[in-house]
Amino acid sequence: MAYWAIKRESKPLTTGTKRNSDRFEGWAVNLTLENKIVDVGIEAWDVRTSEVLYDQILLRDFTLPPNRSTEFPDFWVPELGELQSAIVVASYLKEKSTVVARHVNFHEPLTEVPFPVSNGLTTRFVREKSRVWLELTANFPVKGVLTEMTGEPADDVFLDDNGVDLVPGEAVKLRVTGLSVGEEGKLTVRCLDRA
Repeated sequence: MAYWAIKRESKPLTTGTKRNSDRFEGWAVNLTLENKIVDVGIEAWDVRTSEVLYDQILLRDFTLPPNRSTEFPDFWVPELGELQSAIVVASYLKEKSTVVARHVNFHEPLTEVPFPVSNGLTTRFVREKSRVWLELTANFPVKGVLTEMTGEPADDVFLDDNGVDLVPGEAVKLRVTGLSVGEEGKLTVRCLDRA
C-alpha cells in the first residue's frame, strides 16, 4: 500500500490534514507551474454512526501558487475533544465543483479507532466510454480499501490506484485495465476493520 500512497502524494495537486490536540492543520501542494484557483472543503464524520459532524467550505477561490505548498487556516471540529478517536476528517480541493484532490484523516493509532462491525462497503464495475472503472462506496468511513486480483491471469490486470480511504456519500472510482464489466468476482476487496 506504500506504493499507492506515494503515487497519490506525487500528483500535481494534493491536500492533507494533521491533527493537533484541539484543532486540525491543513495544506495543499501545487506541483504545477501555474497558479491554481480552488475551493477548500472540509467534512467530518463520526466513524461509529457515519453522522456528519462538520461540512464547510473553508476557503473559496483560494489561490495555490505554483511549485509549493500552502497552509490553510487551522479549523476546529466541535466534537473533537470527546470523540477524538471516532472522528474522520476529509479535505477536498475543488476546481469548478470538481474534486481535484482529496485526503482522509483517521485518528492514529488506528487500533484506537472504533470501526463499526459492518461498513456497507460496495463495489461495482462501471463503463464510461472505452474505460472500465471500479466504483467503491461505503456507508461508514473506511480505511485502506485494498483490491486484489484472484486467480489467473493476475499479471494482466492493472489498477490506477489502490488502498484508498472512503467516506459516506462519496464514490471513489479506480480505473481498471484487463477486466470488463461483469468480472467483479475476479477481485477481492478488503479493508482495515475490527476483524
